[in-house]
Amino acid sequence: MPKRKADSVLEGVPKLPRDSSIAHHTQADYIEVNSFVTATPCDHCLDSGVPCMIDRSRRYSKCASCTRASRVCKREFYTGREWDLLRRAEDKLSSDIEKNEDELDLLEPELSALQSRLTELY
Repeated sequence: MPKRKADSVLEGVPKLPRDSSIAHHTQADYIEVNSFVTATPCDHCLDSGVPCMIDRSRRYSKCASCTRASRVCKREFYTGREWDLLRRAEDKLSSDIEKNEDELDLLEPELSALQSRLTELY
């Protein structure tokens, strides 16, 4: 039994989505129009097999599918191969830094000696 008279009048009329739901659908539509399909999809799109469409303008951080469903959009942006390349680059930089520090350690006494000679001349 309806609690209010208006409730009985509205029986059978489908409920409109809440304002936030409309906003999510509007945002998802915007993302789909202004998007690209990412090479590494979010977890949901990967599991469901749908293309993961990301906003090209970066206005929204979630993919269209996750925005529409109002869920967290979790994704790994780098593949295993890309992580390996990043680790190798990091190792090379660490090695280069260590090598340069060793060179500096060798050059510091020479610089010190040159500065001493320069002060003796003046």
